Amino acid sequence: SVTIIKPSNGKIIKELVVGLHPNEIISDREGKFVYVTNSNSDNISVINTLTDEIDETISVRLQPEINPFFGDSPNGLCLSSDEKTLFVANGMDKALAVIRLKNPGISAGEKQNSSVIGFLPTGAYPSSVTMSNQGFLYVSNLEAAGARLAIHNTRTKNLIYNSHNMLASVSVIPF
Repeated sequence: SVTIIKPSNGKIIKELVVGLHPNEIISDREGKFVYVTNSNSDNISVINTLTDEIDETISVRLQPEINPFFGDSPNGLCLSSDEKTLFVANGMDKALAVIRLKNPGISAGEKQNSSVIGFLPTGAYPSSVTMSNQGFLYVSNLEAAGARLAIHNTRTKNLIYNSHNMLASVSVIPF
C-alpha cells in the first residue's frame, strides 16, 4: 500500500492499496500525479494527488498473450522532459517499457487510458532509469556481466561462481 501523510503534522490521511511489492515512486513536476512500480504485479499505479485516489493501473507486461505468468519486475521509473512519456525499467525483461501517458486534460466523460507503445532493450536486469536534458536515457543494469568472475577454492581447486559477484553496466539510449 501507499500511505498518504499530512506533512505538517505527520498524521495519516489515507492508505491506498496498490499492487504487490510497491518499489519506486516518482511524481510529475507539479505533484499532481504520483507513479508507483508494483514489482510483483507487473504494473504501475498512477495516483491523482488532487483526489488521493488511484487514477489508473497500467500493465507493463511483455507479451502477456504468450507468457501468462507474472515476472516482468518493473522497478525503476522516469518521466520524459515533456511528461508525456513514462519509462519503466522491467528487470526480468531486460527492457524499458515505454508508456504514452493519457492526457490529464481529458474530461471525465471521455475515457482514455495510458498505453505501452513499445519496449527498448537494455542490459541484464535494468533497475533504474533517468533522462538527461539532451534526451538520452541512462539505464543501470544490475546483472550486465553475470556471474562470470570465478573465485578459486583452495581446498578443491574448483572454481566457485557467486551470483552476488557480478559487474553492472549502464545503457545509454537516445530518445
